Amino acid sequence: MSIIIIYTNFDGTITEKTGENTVFTEFYQSLLKGYKKGVRQDYKKTSMKEPSEIQSIFEAKFGKYNENFDYKQRDTDFLMSSNAVNFFHGLLTKCGITVNIVTNNRIEYIKAIFKYQGFSDKQINKLTIFDSGHKFADVDSQLAHQKYKVNRIYILDDNEADYIEMLRAVKSNGYNEKEIRGYNKKPGQFEWIHYLKNIKKIVPLVRDEPASGVDDLRKNFLPTNKPNLSSNFYVLKMMTIWAGIGLTAGLGIGFNLVETGLLSSFSGNKLGALAVGALIAVGCGLLSSVIGFDIAKGVESKPNETQKRNPVIDHGDSHEFMRDLERSLKGDIRNAPSVDVLPVPTSAKDNVVRKTEPLTKTFT
Repeated sequence: MSIIIIYTNFDGTITEKTGENTVFTEFYQSLLKGYKKGVRQDYKKTSMKEPSEIQSIFEAKFGKYNENFDYKQRDTDFLMSSNAVNFFHGLLTKCGITVNIVTNNRIEYIKAIFKYQGFSDKQINKLTIFDSGHKFADVDSQLAHQKYKVNRIYILDDNEADYIEMLRAVKSNGYNEKEIRGYNKKPGQFEWIHYLKNIKKIVPLVRDEPASGVDDLRKNFLPTNKPNLSSNFYVLKMMTIWAGIGLTAGLGIGFNLVETGLLSSFSGNKLGALAVGALIAVGCGLLSSVIGFDIAKGVESKPNETQKRNPVIDHGDSHEFMRDLERSLKGDIRNAPSVDVLPVPTSAKDNVVRKTEPLTKTFT
């Protein structure tokens, strides 16, 4: 279950170079198949080179990416800033946060950037990338299929028109100003570490590993597929006890019959009579064993008051119980305190930084 959804543009937002200044450059064109210097190809329709070859081109231009990477070298605005890298590392290792990149660029290029800058395949696969270029439709379609509202939605885009389209899509799906954090800034001005800190304040319940309470629930309530060895042992034990009783009783009866001479007609000597008496004892033992089995099964079928299962699971199933737990958790999360956005600058020069409310009043 997601608590936060993020919609962010890529070029000019996550990177510091706008899309128009990216896709028509010689460097971007060199990533396309059939590249010839000075010849411009369609950046969206032309196939890109193999991922391994693309990584080699990145390394040839910028060197290997590591913690000592030199951002002062030329053209690093093609890449994510160090703060943006830390932001996405902080989110893509967490549960409960959905990260969407809504872009006019192409998926292969964005994944190549993340790969070059040290993200694992597992982290990259947690990204949802919309590359249709129709930002309202992409955001609206995803939210329309959400089965529940989330606690907070973040919108980030350097392009004002695209930002407004994503904001409009979010609001058309029932989200208000308090549930939206919107940032429309110039390339290089996005405060990724500030956003990360605010997100961490409103997702204190999100964990990378299951909570201890969930583990206790699994151990104490949820049914398992392990065989009930103690039950089988109990049945065997009852059969043995009753077989012993029957065998003892049978031996006693057999010997008494031999002593009284009632079995003399079966054999001409006393040894034959003893054999018949032994057969009677074995028969009594087998019969008693069957009786013991029936008694054990009857006792086993009666529920033990100290071992009754949770009534929620008995009258439904474990999935229903977990859904109830989820709804309870969701209610707690809904009551989490809001986190304020940065103050809105009053200077006309800095008018590109807005809260969602002024934008709505002006453009919608």
